[in-house]
Amino acid sequence: MSYQEKNITVSMISTLLIFAYYLARMFQLLQQDSIDPAEVYSLWGIIVVLGIVVNIASTIITYIVLEIFHIVIKGDPPDSQVTDERDELIDLKGTRNTAYVMGAGMLISMASQIVDMPPLTMFNLLFFFAILSAIVGDFSQLYFYRRGF
Repeated sequence: MSYQEKNITVSMISTLLIFAYYLARMFQLLQQDSIDPAEVYSLWGIIVVLGIVVNIASTIITYIVLEIFHIVIKGDPPDSQVTDERDELIDLKGTRNTAYVMGAGMLISMASQIVDMPPLTMFNLLFFFAILSAIVGDFSQLYFYRRGF
């Protein structure tokens, strides 16, 4: 597994954990009779802060552990920052897939306004698809690395 694959895997796992927390908390809120917008806004803030802190911390920890592991096993630091055209192409394809999912999510969330759903529903759908698009982008990058493209 290459350095980029390991970073993508860690990013995807941390995003999946945050997404699972978001879905579990939203499910709890939906179990109530009415959703309080203040609780939803608070949840959004928690998710954004968690996303930033967890992704940065996991990336830093992964980088440090991989560097230490590589030096102990092979005796020299790896060329982990070296990227080639293949890495850039895989990154672009992952970004494309992220944009497709986010675009579809925006259309779906705007369609919720056409059918007279509350505005909070639209914003929840936007938030949902933003997280989902990040997961799809990471997964597709990992797929392209594994496929050998």
